[in-house]
Amino acid sequence: MKPIVLSDYQFATTLGALGLVLGLIIHLIHFHWLSMTVPGYELWTAPGKMLLRFFSEETPYRPKLIIFLIGQFIGYFFVFYVYRKLKR
Repeated sequence: MKPIVLSDYQFATTLGALGLVLGLIIHLIHFHWLSMTVPGYELWTAPGKMLLRFFSEETPYRPKLIIFLIGQFIGYFFVFYVYRKLKR
């Protein structure tokens, strides 16, 4: 059996989607279920939180969540795409 070889774009997209799901799960646990901070919350959700800095706290929750998830995907995608390009 041949191993599956992903292009740089496919690799980064896959890990970007995993970063998006990871950020969503950690955010939901932090926001809805725990009254304390999840260990590593700031590190794992850094891309999404970085994009949210450009928006007001008065922005409603759902648009902020969408912006947060877009930031998560873009951040993880960019990091892994650059990593893959530099690795070669």
